[in-house]
Amino acid sequence: MYSAGTYKITRRGQITIPRPIRKSLKLHEGDMLDFFYLDDMVLLKKKKEPVEVFRSLAEKVRKEFKRKGITRDDVAAEIKAYRSENRE
Repeated sequence: MYSAGTYKITRRGQITIPRPIRKSLKLHEGDMLDFFYLDDMVLLKKKKEPVEVFRSLAEKVRKEFKRKGITRDDVAAEIKAYRSENRE
């Protein structure tokens, strides 16, 4: 973990995110951040758009399937089997 220095909170409860952090995380005006806190620690995380999250997950799944030799036909067969087993 890196330190970016110490900063003062304004009367309105605002702080400035230091330029090196904004640059490193590619933060821009209008970006959304998630805040997490525990005891005296606060964590900020750049919020990803749902499509970014989906693409990231899809890429991980694609790599894992490739590593295990799972093909599209294998997936289609599993879906078909599941659907036929779970018909109401």
